[in-house]
Amino acid sequence: MKYANHVCEMINAFSPAPLQINQMAEFYCEDTMEYRTSDKYNSPIEDIIDLCSNEEEYSACLLLGHRGCGKSTELNRMTQRLIHEGYHVKTVNCGMDLDLFNIVYSDLFILMGEALLQIAEESECRIGNAVLEKIKNFWVDGMETRIAQETAAISAEEGITVENKGILAGILNLFVKIKTDLKFNEETRKEYRQKISVRSSEWIGILGHIADEIAKKTGGKRPIIIFEDLDKSIRRMHGKYFTIMRQSYQECGFQWYTRSRSGFLTMCGFQRWRAILLPRHCQ
Repeated sequence: MKYANHVCEMINAFSPAPLQINQMAEFYCEDTMEYRTSDKYNSPIEDIIDLCSNEEEYSACLLLGHRGCGKSTELNRMTQRLIHEGYHVKTVNCGMDLDLFNIVYSDLFILMGEALLQIAEESECRIGNAVLEKIKNFWVDGMETRIAQETAAISAEEGITVENKGILAGILNLFVKIKTDLKFNEETRKEYRQKISVRSSEWIGILGHIADEIAKKTGGKRPIIIFEDLDKSIRRMHGKYFTIMRQSYQECGFQWYTRSRSGFLTMCGFQRWRAILLPRHCQ
């Protein structure tokens, strides 16, 4: 994307895609949020950032708005700011990793595990070998023999043992296989979902431990995960799914955001929901 110098070039100066972090300085207008909300002093994004800054409260937030209202651009800009302030932020592309026409809350628990481990690896945060072994065993124990053998084979290839430093990288490779099965393998998908359903407390405990270790390294700043493209499936994941997700994610100790296409920005704290209108005429 580039500026137009002539009228005939204007069509090329517009892009339907959200602004990326490396485009903010050149193309983002500082008054954008004021024009969106008709409020010079209050911003829904600032509300989310305030929740992120509260080390005493865990938060799960839903960012909602009609298509093209600027949700992705604003969250990309928020990501830039939070990273600058020392937070670890990871965006998960649900459209790439999951079948958006067949998605349940347990799938997101799996993606959260991978995202937290990626943050730990990138930030050089030490996760104890005992915890990493617990993660590996979580996905091998009780699985159908063929799947367990394939997982064990990957473990061997990557050198996943408590004696070496390759265990984290190897587990991340396990998640690559798990995501592939979630998207394309119906039989294995059911097994993964059943495992999360039956042992959700154990998995939540693991995620919470990783999140706490990351927060220790950043002076109490908890990791933040943004789910991209979940809006395409949000109507399928209403009612009990969001209730379970909200309660469970708060127990994990980190923030959660997603986007949708209604006319509202909705935020969830511990005991309350907030709804802020994003006017349709503001782009």
